[in-house]
Amino acid sequence: MPGSSIATARPVTPEEAFVLARRFCDLRYTQHPGYAIDAARAVGARADFLSIERGIEGSGEPIGFAAVRLKALPVIGGGLAYLHRGPACATSRGFDPYMGAACVDAVVRHYRHGGYLLRLSSPLWADGEAALEPHYRRLGFRRAPGGTGRTMVIDLAPPLEALRSALDQKWRTDLNRALRGEVRITRSSDPADFARFQPLLTELADKKGFHTRQDATFFGAVARHDPGAGEIQIHLAWAGDELLGGHVGAYTGDTAVYLLGATTAAGRNARASYLLQWSVIEHARERGLAWYDLGGIDAVANPDVYRFKKRMGGREVCHAAQWELATGLIAPPVVRLAEKARTLLARR
Repeated sequence: MPGSSIATARPVTPEEAFVLARRFCDLRYTQHPGYAIDAARAVGARADFLSIERGIEGSGEPIGFAAVRLKALPVIGGGLAYLHRGPACATSRGFDPYMGAACVDAVVRHYRHGGYLLRLSSPLWADGEAALEPHYRRLGFRRAPGGTGRTMVIDLAPPLEALRSALDQKWRTDLNRALRGEVRITRSSDPADFARFQPLLTELADKKGFHTRQDATFFGAVARHDPGAGEIQIHLAWAGDELLGGHVGAYTGDTAVYLLGATTAAGRNARASYLLQWSVIEHARERGLAWYDLGGIDAVANPDVYRFKKRMGGREVCHAAQWELATGLIAPPVVRLAEKARTLLARR
């Protein structure tokens, strides 16, 4: 891409990263420093934080931020450098594709001689990624195999009444039922509240036959890194002292993301999930966020959840693709082989 001006990636401390990351409107929760630290630790990796600055030596004025998870290979060196939905570089004026290209260039130069398989995906949605795709290819990236995942995104700019009117009639009816009931909603970043919610999530996971390392306990630990910022929060629904359900969400950059949710049988009867979602929409708008990402959909594998989210009035989008660049001859093929073996074992 013409205009991808010279920029330098400079390593920064986690403390610097928390401050720097909040400059950018397109900071996704996967680039949140607390998330990067704990997600890396969970797989035996480490998190690198980069301030991307103008010029060959860097000007000190950041134009981008990247949280990269590095999984090193023993003995042979190199490994996987994973930049998930980054680098962040959009300001209040919006995304500049030339600035985005310069930030990608800087990240590539930083890891070029490390022998890594560099894997990245943009914070953009797939329909906005077209401006960067030719640049990826010129740098030697290849599109990684596999799907990109789909989600629903709600534009939070309209007034609340307009957002409410955009809800499907049945969804709105269930919300009204919840509002007329005695369900109350609390919100916090206290890890103890994430722990209170975890048994509900475990019960749902056992029932549905899925499990994830990134459960409520994991996000409670992420929230502990910087609780005052409220970038990882949990909404809980109560009837008196009885916990009916919960919603774990991220609030970074200009986007709220639905990460985890579950309700009890009593909560489903009280339509607690509807009131939880509406409370999140209200809270996201109060924070001045522009979008609410409903966190993934699969009409075939999970039609009930797909229907629930579709009725909330958002638009269906794809996440940006993942791209890979091999910066060495030995480590990248080993990484790919190890990942294939792990996938095969998980299926068995």
